[in-house]
Amino acid sequence: MNIDSSEVYYSERSKLSRLNTKALEDLIVKLHNEVYLQYNPERKEYHRMAVFVLNSRLKKTSLIFHLKNFLG
Repeated sequence: MNIDSSEVYYSERSKLSRLNTKALEDLIVKLHNEVYLQYNPERKEYHRMAVFVLNSRLKKTSLIFHLKNFLG
């Protein structure tokens, strides 16, 4: 898959966001096998996007940086 424009990127990310967590995890395993075991670098971008969607779904904290975390 060639993600060469922002429209394609957001369209594919939207499709990944609609998957349930189990289906997304299964897809990531499949893509990992394709990229790293079968040496198919064309799927690497899609694998990275799927992992990004899963990580953003599983994170419970905000991405906002708080200085109070360093004060103690």
